[in-house]
Amino acid sequence: MLAQTAVMDKRRITPQTELIQLGINSFDFMTVVVRIEEAFNIHIPDDALFNNDMQTVADVVELVKTIEDQPVD
Repeated sequence: MLAQTAVMDKRRITPQTELIQLGINSFDFMTVVVRIEEAFNIHIPDDALFNNDMQTVADVVELVKTIEDQPVD
């Protein structure tokens, strides 16, 4: 989903690619977040989106895995 929105060549995107290198603006990023939430039937908390821990594609993948593994209230 990040690759679909990225400005850079999709073949060059790796887990270590920094989100800023993708050329995605804040609106595009929020669109990607909504797509991820719908695709995985999860909710990504706002505080997880706006902390400095999410710098790379791998960070996004890890966040989704962590949320998926959490029990639903």
